Parts: sequence; structure tokens; C-alpha cells
Amino acid sequence: MQRVMTTVKRLFLLTLAMHLGQFCFGQEPAYHWGEPATNDYLERRIDKLLVLDQQGFVLLRKYTNETFTSFYWIESYSPELKLQSTVPIEFNGGVMGDSYDIEDILVANGKIFAFISHWNKSTGKHTLSVSQLSLSGELKHMKDLDIIPAKKMGNRGFFNFFLSENQQKLVLLSEQPFVKKTMEKMRLTCFDTDDFSIDWTYDHEYSIESSKALHHNVVVDNNGRAFLFKKTYAKGWYYYLYSYSVDTKWQEYQVEGLEGLAVLDHKMGTNINGEFYLFATYTEKESSFKKHLDGYWYFALNKGLEQKTQLRSTWDAELLAGYLLFRKTVDDPEEEKLQDFYIKDVLARKDGNLLILMEQLTTRSSTIEGTSPLQYQYERYYDDLLVLNLDASDGETIWWQCFKKDQTLRNKYEVDEYGSFVYHFKEDRLFILWSNPRLSLPSIPPAGWTEPDGTKYVKKKAFDEKTGYATFMRVVEPNGELAYPNRKYGLPLLNLHRGAVFEMSLTTPFFFSLEGDLVVLATMNNGGKRYRFGFIDL
Repeated sequence: MQRVMTTVKRLFLLTLAMHLGQFCFGQEPAYHWGEPATNDYLERRIDKLLVLDQQGFVLLRKYTNETFTSFYWIESYSPELKLQSTVPIEFNGGVMGDSYDIEDILVANGKIFAFISHWNKSTGKHTLSVSQLSLSGELKHMKDLDIIPAKKMGNRGFFNFFLSENQQKLVLLSEQPFVKKTMEKMRLTCFDTDDFSIDWTYDHEYSIESSKALHHNVVVDNNGRAFLFKKTYAKGWYYYLYSYSVDTKWQEYQVEGLEGLAVLDHKMGTNINGEFYLFATYTEKESSFKKHLDGYWYFALNKGLEQKTQLRSTWDAELLAGYLLFRKTVDDPEEEKLQDFYIKDVLARKDGNLLILMEQLTTRSSTIEGTSPLQYQYERYYDDLLVLNLDASDGETIWWQCFKKDQTLRNKYEVDEYGSFVYHFKEDRLFILWSNPRLSLPSIPPAGWTEPDGTKYVKKKAFDEKTGYATFMRVVEPNGELAYPNRKYGLPLLNLHRGAVFEMSLTTPFFFSLEGDLVVLATMNNGGKRYRFGFIDL
């Protein structure tokens, strides 16, 4: 989810200002939907938001074929959310031995940049360059950012880069190729995105043997200070944390509490005060089948890049005892843990603390017999959602909130459109929009639900007739309380799809915020090609 400029909102909400009321408890928010559009190529999925200005907004669509070749398109929309044009990005991937790949497309300072890697066998060089991308799909080469000497395509090193929150700084981690019986080497470079001039560069040789499987994660803050989290495996996992800045140079921090443990997932960044944090979940026993989360590990620095806290914590006993995730299996104590959670996002609260969003997800896949090329059937189980309010100073849990979603979806797509949830963070209030597929399954009697007060609803009568999957909204208050404790699934958004020509459902992979409000996407969930963007006034 991305923060965007305010101008467009003023343009397309000007005529609505008289009747778009503010969201209030127990009452649905106001919706404003743009004109429906048609996507004739369903394999082209929205990858990210690129631009938002007075002329509207611009999206990037992407398709990757069976040979892992990716193709890109730019879609432009008017301030009224109407599709204006779709143009391809003119890009040639080269040939074997002289190949080009678009590693990522990012926006900085109102301009679109493509980061392109190039490996040339004859010169033995692996290069990362940056090109400016126009809205007409044309790429204009700007400069080479770094070159890794690499004679073999399968051992050419890696480029890993990250853009700061204010889009002013970009850090590039250049991992050098594997060389047997030598120490691992890498280079860090920080660029100013105005012209991609170099702020600083640093070459480092670890006291760790070179490995074919490198595990690095790097971020940079708004001041051009880089943070690096690294792990290695040698009969167990070992973890390392570093920082680099012009003032303090290279610093290594002692990682404590993770000995003999495996980190399952992690996020790192800076809080609202500009202080670095790393939040990770861990397990005492790795498994290929289930992720048993034994607890979390938290690390934080102060503004001077000195260690502020380091904490390994098991889950709150009250959380485990009271939460429906607690697997009470007497014969298997391993089941009495949080399972199959990943970190969805980490949000910065105004008080400097952190809001951790975690979701339970299990995915299974199987081949579809008789298909060529081979196709897969995917089953995804999105179960529970957990929200932690973490004290940024010491890593302790201040409060937690949770609820069940119980979403099961089956399809043939690698990316699921309707499971999980859309989230929006405003004035430290967390809005969660999620769809309940169980209410949309054909059944006799028709599917419905009963609220705790005994009120009964039938989905097809309660929701607008153009609603595919029934969507509900949960609101977590700044103090951790639920806004609708007397609702089984949350506030039902009965009129979300009112006015649609075809039956529509809210999609979850793509959404963005607009001056503190929410823009969402709805599509036909029966394989249809129609879709529309809408504004929700929260």
C-alpha cells in the first residue's frame, strides 16, 4: 500500500463534497466508483502503482510466461478513475550469453525508473543500470550503477536494492560471485535519486566463507544510512546485523537469543522517529510441512545507530489461551503454538510504536492431469489475522487483537485475487476489509449468518444483488479495542457494489491510500474481464 499525492483527490471528489459524509460507527462509508473497464488479457496482473498527479494515476501490469520471461505494460487512468490508455514497455531481453532483465521498476521524485541487469559472456561482466521510463513505454538509459566481474551466468552474483521512504536515497547491495575456499565479498553503494550520483560506497569482506546460497536483506533510511540483515547456514542458522553510514562507517551488532533457532519471517525499517527496527518470528524446530511460531525477536537502534534493545519473546500466554489459533492437541504439544503465520506488514504509529500485521496462510498445489504445458491447481487457506502493538523502545507487546476469517479459495492462478484482506491505517485506526467466500457458495437453504444478538441475515438478500463475495469491515481502535465487538464478521458492507452492471468482488493484492482514504479494485470473480476502481471514504 502506498502513500500518494493529494491533488487527484481534490479533482475527482470536488463534485462529491456535498454528500460524501465521514465514516461513523455502525454506518457504511461512502463509495465512489469509476467507470468500469475491460481487461482482455487476464494474465496481465497489476504489479504496482507508479504515478499519481493532476492527470490521474498510472499502473504497471506484468506477465511472466512459462520460460520466466516477463512483459510489462503501463496503464493510465483519469482523475475520475477511468482507463485512458494501455501501452507496452519496449524492452528487448537479448539472447543467450548477452541477456537483459528488468529487475524492478520504481518511482522516485515523480519519475519512473527501470533497473536493468545485463550479463555478457564475452566481456565477463554483470551490470546493473538505471533507465528512465516514459509514460509512452520508452526506456532511456541513464547510467550504469555497478559492475560485477562474472564469467558464468550461473555464478554471476546478485544485485539487491532498496528505496528509502522519502524516495531520495537508493542503496545497492552487490553480492560478488561464489569462489570456493575464499571469504564472501560484497559492495554497498548509496545513490541520490535526483541524478543517481553516488553518496558513498563501501566494499566489505566477511570472515565467512563464500557461499552459493546468499541470504541478504538491506534497507536504507531517509538519511542514506544502510542496514543489512544476513544469515548463513552451517549445521544450523547464524544471524548477523550491520549498519553503514558516512558518520559511523561500518558497524556490526551482536545478535543474541537466536542461537539454535530458525527465523521464519522478518521485516525491518524505521519507525516514525527515524529509528531502525527489525521484527522477526522464529521456530525452535524447522518443518517442511508446518510453520510453528515459538515467538518473536526484536532489535532496535537509536538515532545514533547505537543498540537500544534486543529481545527474544515467547507469545503472550493470554493470547495463546484465548485465541482460536491455540491448537489444543493433547497428544502433540507441538500443535499448541501459533502456526503458519507470515508477517503481512509493519505500520508506524504516531506514538513511535509499531503495529505488526500477521496472517495465517496455508497453500497447497497439485498438478492438473492432461495439461500441456503443465498447469497447477492451488488451494489457499487464509485463516486468522493477528495484530500486535509493539513498544518500539523495548519490543514488549502492549496489546494484541485477533479474529478469524476462515477463507478457502481454489483456482489455477499463482496469485490469488480474493483471499487475505485490504488494510488501511488512518489516525492510528486500522481498517480491515475482507471477503467471506463461504457466504457465496450455492447452498440450500441459502447461505447466511446470525449475529451474536440473534439477528439473522441471508447473504443474497442482505447484500446488493451485484455482490459476489460478501465483504465485511473490522476496525481496530488505537487502544486495541474492536469497533464492532457485537458483530460476528465485522460491519457488513452491504452496498459496496451497488451500481455495478456485473457481479463484482473486492480484490486484495492491489490497493492504495489517497490523502488518508482508500482506493480499491473490484473485478468479476467468475473469470470475467470487467473491473472498476473505487474510492472509499474512511
